[in-house]
Amino acid sequence: GGVGGTCVLRGCVPKKLLVYASKYSHEFEESCGFGWNYEAEPKHDWSTLIANKNAELQRLTGIYKNILKNADVTLIEGRGKVVDPHTVDVDGKLYSAKNILISVGGRPFIPDIPGSEYAI
Repeated sequence: GGVGGTCVLRGCVPKKLLVYASKYSHEFEESCGFGWNYEAEPKHDWSTLIANKNAELQRLTGIYKNILKNADVTLIEGRGKVVDPHTVDVDGKLYSAKNILISVGGRPFIPDIPGSEYAI
């Protein structure tokens, strides 16, 4: 699963990577006036962009997981239910601790419409 919150996984970071990528086509056009020449028109590969974006998100998630690990935090991922002030049932297994932090997260709904494969 993802660690890092909406900004890292679905908001700020992926959006900025895609916005940065979109600016290059304009830069290529203007660069010809500054002496740049291309054998062929620059082409964009959507799957490469998405793969590289996903790799960056995984890298950031790994950093956050390491921060938690180094702080002696046990990360348990799954569907949980609070049983009492010190116990959580996660997917049928009980976990007890002095302090429990629940990060509920959320899951986006992507409708089945044309172009939805380009959604982030």
